Formats: sequence, C-alpha cells, structure tokens
Amino acid sequence: MPDCKQHQDKSTSNLEVATALITLDKVPNDWIVTLYFYTALHLVEKKLADKAIHSETHSIRFRNIRQHLRTIFIEYQALYNESLEARYNCTEMTPGKVNNAKQNLDSITQKLSS
Repeated sequence: MPDCKQHQDKSTSNLEVATALITLDKVPNDWIVTLYFYTALHLVEKKLADKAIHSETHSIRFRNIRQHLRTIFIEYQALYNESLEARYNCTEMTPGKVNNAKQNLDSITQKLSS
C-alpha cells in the first residue's frame, strides 16, 4: 500500500497536470474533471493512511469516508459521479461543471488540511 508521501506526491502530480491542461487552446474538460477526482482520491487516501487505513476499492473508500471523513462525503461523491460521467458516459464537461469540480476539490483540500 502507498504511504502518506506517495499519496501526497500523486495528488500533487494530478493537480499539476490538470492545471497545465487548462492552459491549452482546446481544453479537455473531461480529463480535468477526472484529474480533480483523482487528486481528491489521493488526498483521502493520504489522510486515511495517517490512521493506517487503506482502501482497495471505491466502495471500500466510500465506506471509509463515511466512517472517518464524514465532512467531505458530499463533495467527494459529487467529484466521483462527475468523473464517471466524463469517463464512461461521454457526458460533456462544460466549464461550469469543471468549476464545480474544482470547488469540490478545494473544499475537500481545505477540510482535510484542518
């Protein structure tokens, strides 16, 4: 299982890629939303790893969030759902959806850092 530093590094890397993609002429919003979700996922896993808890699947992670990180559940679930829409349903990720995803990520980041 990855340790706290590995999760932090992966989270940082995902966010850096998302930030770089935003600067492109043709912004791939589906990938930005997906990267925001995976940024949040690794922030969650970092926080859980602090407690020696690791999630092997999304369903286990949701259970761990409900049990240990309740304050981020709504934002995390919203990011998860949007990333599924982007990846599997080919739903158009509008600039508004990207903005909502970023707000959810920012909220998760703030709550997990306190």
